[in-house]
Amino acid sequence: MNFRIILSALIVFGISGCNTSWLDIKPSDKLSVPASLGDFQALLDNVVVMNTNSPALQEVASDGHYTTEAAFNWAQNPERNAYTWTHDWSYETVGDWNNPFEVVFQCNLILEGLDKMEQSTNPSTVFNNVKGQAMFQRARAFYELSQVWAPPYRAASSATDLGIPIRLTSDVNIPSVRATLRQTYDQILSDLMEAHSLLPLKPDFKHRGSKIAALALLARVYLSMEDYVNAEMYSEACLNITNELLDFNSLPVGSANPYPTDYENNPEVLFRSNLFYYNSNTYGTFIDRDLYDSYESEDLRRTAYYRVNADGTISFKMGYVQMNFNGLAVDELYLIRAECYARAGNKDAAMADLNTLMSKRWNADTWVAIEATDADDALFKILDERKKELVLRGLRWSDLRRLNNDPRFAVNLSRTIGGRTYTLEANSFRYTFPIPTNVIQLSGMQQNPGW
Repeated sequence: MNFRIILSALIVFGISGCNTSWLDIKPSDKLSVPASLGDFQALLDNVVVMNTNSPALQEVASDGHYTTEAAFNWAQNPERNAYTWTHDWSYETVGDWNNPFEVVFQCNLILEGLDKMEQSTNPSTVFNNVKGQAMFQRARAFYELSQVWAPPYRAASSATDLGIPIRLTSDVNIPSVRATLRQTYDQILSDLMEAHSLLPLKPDFKHRGSKIAALALLARVYLSMEDYVNAEMYSEACLNITNELLDFNSLPVGSANPYPTDYENNPEVLFRSNLFYYNSNTYGTFIDRDLYDSYESEDLRRTAYYRVNADGTISFKMGYVQMNFNGLAVDELYLIRAECYARAGNKDAAMADLNTLMSKRWNADTWVAIEATDADDALFKILDERKKELVLRGLRWSDLRRLNNDPRFAVNLSRTIGGRTYTLEANSFRYTFPIPTNVIQLSGMQQNPGW
């Protein structure tokens, strides 16, 4: 069953408000309307829509990598603007905006269909599973949108800061209105809590939501909110269920793809998701020499992650199965919990988590546990390893946004392309991307401050 054509059309207008000329178009009588649990599961299993087009402009804009001038000139405006942190967003198609809202639309369509189905007082396991998957995917889409198009979460200003449009209906006649940042995160957390209550512990396939995926995403969301108490609680809850790490000592780290050949066979992967492809976050990407040199020679990630080219440039080889993986995985959870432990002053627990991870990344013949003098020293070491572990996973931008709030970790980014140097200052308004101009014009929504 293929709903993609009509859904793709619906989503553009569903996020922008009503468009009369489009509403005059009659849908084909041959188009099927999803109505059964099987139909809804088929929509959720469409990995092209649901799992492979997460926003990636934030990774293009992040540090640790660069692209060539030729690749930059070949790129489209959204990618060039993200790479240089500059202004012109007056075009109509931005996949990083449209793709997640397509996911939201489909999830709303499924949830509305489920509401219409007759259920007993004890809905079936299949019904709950489908509903939970839709809630999980909607929460994930809202969260990923918030990391690009809404400002960093600051509790003190969250009630007035602008969030994203929170669309909870598939009705294209209802205009989009921006929620506050607090309302945005409240919806994300509410969806995830409900998803967790409905989903099975583990999924049949890793492109589907599950309790462990919901817990992992809750940990990620709370970390971005700088709510380290809850981030610790949910990362620990997930690690108590599943905590297996790949041992890089047992992998062919020198090969082009050293990891298991599919997500289902990779014990670290909890949920499959991939970033939208841009040249400067995939095959046109070269790794900064400073980042590469930060890995010790006995650190197996240096060989597993990277390839040194004949001209001395450094390429990123592969993530979990594919280059642009941004899903949920066990290594991230260890780093979240370790950071939270360190921030709570628990040096020993923090370093235990870090060493559990690093012992699987280091040459076993030379491995010596990392030590820290105090909790602050542990925090610095953990954040350093976080940057090196989660390369090109779509997470660095969120880390920069929250860490810039602490003078100890705030950084100014700089890159040169075409003979011109561009700079992004810590806490700049440009850490929040401007909503595409056509969306602002069609919906009447307020643009992000500064743009």
